[in-house]
Amino acid sequence: DDIGLSTQLALFPFPSFGLFSALSSISFTLPMDPAPSIGTSDSQAVAFHRTVLAPMKSTQVAALSSHTLFLNFAIQNRMALHLLLAFSHSELAIHQGYSDRPPLESYLHFQHGSRLFTQQLESFTHANHIAMMLSFLYLYMFWMRRHPFDVSRLKELSASVLVYVRAFALDELMILDVYFALITIQREINRYSQGSEAKSPGVELGIKRKLERIREEQSFLFELAANGAQQVPATPLMALVAVTIFHALQIYLARSRDSALSQLPVPCEVQRALKDLMTTAYYTVATGPVQLLERFQWALLIAGIETHDPIHRDWISASISDPAIKGIFQLIQSAKGSSGITMRAVRRLVS
Repeated sequence: DDIGLSTQLALFPFPSFGLFSALSSISFTLPMDPAPSIGTSDSQAVAFHRTVLAPMKSTQVAALSSHTLFLNFAIQNRMALHLLLAFSHSELAIHQGYSDRPPLESYLHFQHGSRLFTQQLESFTHANHIAMMLSFLYLYMFWMRRHPFDVSRLKELSASVLVYVRAFALDELMILDVYFALITIQREINRYSQGSEAKSPGVELGIKRKLERIREEQSFLFELAANGAQQVPATPLMALVAVTIFHALQIYLARSRDSALSQLPVPCEVQRALKDLMTTAYYTVATGPVQLLERFQWALLIAGIETHDPIHRDWISASISDPAIKGIFQLIQSAKGSSGITMRAVRRLVS
């Protein structure tokens, strides 16, 4: 689960322009004059990075630190590994009492790594985004240790990271990862809803925990959605879609077995989920076109069946653009009694 995003990050197509056209300068890829060699090997530099640098830069056990994880990724990519070694040889020299000028070992790796880095920026082929972001990180760590600070290079490096992330919408890939995880959970609830109690002990609790984990680990998404109306720039559309679906799944799970949709009294967890769903759905529809997103339309359907508010119900009816889903919504509304409607009854209606 923890590395599920890596496959999406590893190969993602380049935009239809050269990144150089968007970058004012990349002087941070130019090496500085080296100090003499100190005779350290690459294996010594990696060992130093793993056993000294990683523990220094983390509050966790070194083996579990982010820098150890990054090292394990960097070893698999020549560009990132060269830049990691450029940084590590430089740090090892400082640690051993040499000057803060990078030794020859660092200089040579910096040359090789920055050449591969520049080629990657010029390329129109597929990019390994994990390797690129690690390379940005090691370049940053390298230049932050130079004395005095080269402010212009650090500014160019910072601006280049921003251009790269925006060019490939990398900040939205995590949102897509959550979206696809929610699709999987929707299928799990659907199977649970149609199964028997005897065959699925503990399933509901397991699904609840998955939803809670998403809310905890991806809390930034819910903060984006909660501040949707005030965000500048606007909250990404898929963030709003994902949060809307999340709240619909909370309702779907709570009403998937014995508890009917719209049944009174409404459980507190369903009340909260419906309130948050409606708030986010309003932002979503106002933000951009969601007519073709079937699962967002499904989330509106769940809210429309659950709500007792006629204003919300009318807005949902007007906002459901898919003719099939709108027809199902109208069919369920006409069949729903004062005691609500169970998922079993819904399936019978639409089968």
